[in-house]
Amino acid sequence: MRRGSFFVFAIAALGLAASPAAADGSFDLFKRMCLDTDGDATLALAAAEAAGWGEIPTERLRELATAIQAVGARGRLAATPNGIFVLMTGQSPESDSEIATDVCDVFGFRQTQVWDAAPEIEQWVGLPPERVEGPLRMWTYEIRDGRKVAPAADAPLTAGYAILASSQPTNFRYELARNRPAN
Repeated sequence: MRRGSFFVFAIAALGLAASPAAADGSFDLFKRMCLDTDGDATLALAAAEAAGWGEIPTERLRELATAIQAVGARGRLAATPNGIFVLMTGQSPESDSEIATDVCDVFGFRQTQVWDAAPEIEQWVGLPPERVEGPLRMWTYEIRDGRKVAPAADAPLTAGYAILASSQPTNFRYELARNRPAN
């Protein structure tokens, strides 16, 4: 049950529409900052800082934390000639004493066309989207024996992941949500 409520929350938290097209470099940002760091906030922020991303002003950080529904949000920002890119990390408000859900989001607003990275995400996960509701794409997986596999409903939770992806003509949002036993 806990997994199901998490995924319903994750879908509700991601409200952008997608448009089908070829993938662009936005997935690379998401991969480097969220996927390669396993959604670890400290590592994700360090990756953004290493790329030259700066602090988000406090008031704007609060607004963004509210918009993505993240508790304890931290983030970084990059303004480029191609657009504005944001990294946000935090925990889902649905986290409790049994299961913590860490979130790592990369989203942006570009001057040029944004392409749907769903094909790149599907290739990276190695599984088709678990669920497709309109324009939203979602992949869920667990890592067993070093491989990404579909979640096993009857197995004990060690760590479960969901990637949510959405894009519009000039903006995108990718989120990694990681369920894990609370410390």
